[in-house]
Amino acid sequence: YAPASGPRLPLPADLAKMVANSPPETAIALGGTPWEIVPVQGGSPLAHVAAAGSPNIEAFSFFCQAGRPMMAMLLNKASRSPALTVTWNFAGSLVNIPVSRGNREGTFWQASLAGSPLIAQIMRGKGSAMLRLNGQLEGEASLSNAAPTLRTAMRPCLRL
Repeated sequence: YAPASGPRLPLPADLAKMVANSPPETAIALGGTPWEIVPVQGGSPLAHVAAAGSPNIEAFSFFCQAGRPMMAMLLNKASRSPALTVTWNFAGSLVNIPVSRGNREGTFWQASLAGSPLIAQIMRGKGSAMLRLNGQLEGEASLSNAAPTLRTAMRPCLRL
């Protein structure tokens, strides 16, 4: 807690590490929220889902760009890595997606999904998919409402 005047009191090292590895106060609780369509002015809509219970991943967006299926990932903490791998785990069936940095701060990452089975797996899935970032557990993404949302958003670049 921050004192009435001045900066926050420093946490002991073991507590500071625990807080750094925990989801932020704004995190979505496990179970997550359903997929939703996000309109884009002058463009095709996005399919959007928040990551639930993740210490680092805020959300994913799926969209078409220049006729190609794309995925964007928003982190709530900057990553200094030059590249990351996001793993979607569908009850043991894994789909690895290498993502590249989309901004200087390291909070926006993106990947082409051309040739990837990810969208088909999400549309067939039930419940939720567990998420990993470079092998570390990162909570989950709900699959509720994923199929109709992806069908709408990805219509310009995929036949679903």
